Amino acid sequence: MTNGRRVSRAPTAAELVKAIRSDGGRLFRTREPGGVFVLTTDAKLSARLQRLGGSPHVPPGMPMQALAEMDASMPPGAYQKARNGGVEWDIVLNGIALEGPETLWEAAGKASAGTVEKPQAKFNLPIEHWSPSSLSMLRRCPRQWQERYVKGRKERPAEAPVVGTTVHAGLERNFRQKIESHEDIPVAELVEWYDDQGFAETVEAEQERRGFEVYWDTVGKDGKPDLDSIRARGRKMLGAYSNKVSPRIQPSAVESFVSVDFGISVPVEGRADLIREAEPIIDWKTGKRARKKPQESWRIQGAVYQEAVGRPIEFHSVTATESGSVSIWTPLEAPELLVEPTPSERAEMRRTLATIEAEACLYMQLYGPDEPWPTHGRWHEFACNYCGFRSGCPAWSEE
Repeated sequence: MTNGRRVSRAPTAAELVKAIRSDGGRLFRTREPGGVFVLTTDAKLSARLQRLGGSPHVPPGMPMQALAEMDASMPPGAYQKARNGGVEWDIVLNGIALEGPETLWEAAGKASAGTVEKPQAKFNLPIEHWSPSSLSMLRRCPRQWQERYVKGRKERPAEAPVVGTTVHAGLERNFRQKIESHEDIPVAELVEWYDDQGFAETVEAEQERRGFEVYWDTVGKDGKPDLDSIRARGRKMLGAYSNKVSPRIQPSAVESFVSVDFGISVPVEGRADLIREAEPIIDWKTGKRARKKPQESWRIQGAVYQEAVGRPIEFHSVTATESGSVSIWTPLEAPELLVEPTPSERAEMRRTLATIEAEACLYMQLYGPDEPWPTHGRWHEFACNYCGFRSGCPAWSEE
C-alpha cells in the first residue's frame, strides 16, 4: 500500500499462463521470434491481456472485408470472430511487462507438463521444431530419423510423393486465387496449366530441393521413365477433384503455417493445406491406393491443427491407379476421414508426443549422432521399401 492506494505488480509468466488456461484460453507461437498469442472466448481475460499490453492479431488469410464487418461489435482494440457459436479474441502478447525472467513460452511448457515435477530427458537434439512427418518418422524408424534430422541427409524423391506434390500445386493454384475471387479456375484451363507448366516446374523444384533426381517407378518398354503416363495420373486426379469437390469449397487461407506448444522442448510446426471460415481444415492425401480411414500418422496432423486453429480436420483422399482409375474419398463418402480429437485424446496426444521426444533424446544419449540408432523400420509393413537410407542400413547389411 502507498498513500492508502494499492500498488499492483506485473504478473509472473507462470501466473499469467495459469490465468489464461483457467479461463479456457490457449497459447500459441507466432512467426516472430519469441512471439506468443492467445485465443480466448472470455471477454474479461481479453480485456486484462490488452491492459497488460497485448494487441490484436489478424490471422493470415482473414479477408479484410470480413474483419471490417465485425468492427461494430468489437471491444476497443480487440479483434474478434465468430467460432462455434461463440466469440473468440486473438491477442498478441509480444513485449508485455512481466515480473521475473521467465518467458510466457517457458512457463507454458512447464504448465503443460503438469503440476507434479517429472524427470525429463535432457533435450539434446539438433532440431528447432518437430513436424507431424518427423514425429511419424521417428515412430516408424529411429535410424531413418537419425539419418534425416541428425546427419542432415536428404532422401531421393520417389514417384508417388512427387506426383502428389504436383497435384497439390494445381489445387493450391486454384484455391489461392479463389480466396478473393470466390470462383474456381475453369477445369480445362487448370489442367492445361498442369500439363504445360505445373508438372514440369514442380518436379524440377523438388529435384533441386532434394539434390537428387526423382526415382520413377513407372517405366516404359524401353526401360526409361514413362513421364507421359505419370503426368496423366496427376492430371486425372487434379481434374477429377476440381470437378467433383472444388466447387463446394470456399477457402480463407491456403498452405498456412502453424506452430503449436505441446509442452515439449520445441514447438510442433506444419502447414495446413486449406483453411475455411468456421469449418474443418482440409488436408489432401494423394497416392495409388484409396484411403477410407485416416492412417495413424495422419492423426498427429489432426492433433496439431486442432490445437492451432481450434477446428477438426477432414482428409480428402485422391488417388489414381497405374491404369488411371481415379478415386476420391472425403468425409461425405467416408465419415471416418473427419478427425476431431476429444479433450481426452488431445491430452493423451500431449503425453505421447512428450514420450516420442524423450525417446529420441535417449537414443542420442545412448548412441550419439554417428552410431546407428535402432532399425525399427525393419519390422514395419512397408517402411524399408520406401526408405532412401536403406543402403548402408545395419538391418539390411547382408542383403
